[in-house]
Amino acid sequence: MKLKLLVAMSSLLYLSQSCEAVQTGQTVLQITSQPIASLPELSNVQVITPEAAQTLSTTQTKVLSTAAISAATVMSGGWGNNGGGPTIYSKNYYYGLTLYPSGVVPANATITNVSWSYGVSSRPTGFQAILCNYNNGGALLCGDITSWGSGATSYFNGYSAATPMVYYFAVNGTGTLSPYVFGMNDSVSVTWTAP
Repeated sequence: MKLKLLVAMSSLLYLSQSCEAVQTGQTVLQITSQPIASLPELSNVQVITPEAAQTLSTTQTKVLSTAAISAATVMSGGWGNNGGGPTIYSKNYYYGLTLYPSGVVPANATITNVSWSYGVSSRPTGFQAILCNYNNGGALLCGDITSWGSGATSYFNGYSAATPMVYYFAVNGTGTLSPYVFGMNDSVSVTWTAP
């Protein structure tokens, strides 16, 4: 069975060769390579308290630090962004929210940590949440965050901090989905360094 992915976004996606794009009112992707259900669960997760998660979700743009070190000039900083999560209307479709870097992020900046917080109205059997980063010409690096509504990880370390982070949500299984699963405020905070 091919799983379908619905992504609400205004710009064109750069896709790896293993994906096909169909342009309609929303961007629809058919994942033909690896089912998202088989992606690795993040193993190095730090749980964020609800108070810390609230700080992430109320700050649209968050510059964490900038530093110049010796003559080599190493910069560090961060960006944060948030948005309303998608509503899941049907089973076996992945609904996405793309969060783009805010502020100025150098093209050569690499991720040193990613924090996230997401919320949904319910978690029916088969619910899945995935956090991804676009890299390598549009390929996705993803981790399963279903077990954690908020957390922090070094899973994406070393990858580009100048690319979007994307949430994907789904309910896998048979039959109809009732009631729908409503997305709430979803946020990410990315720290980076650049030589």
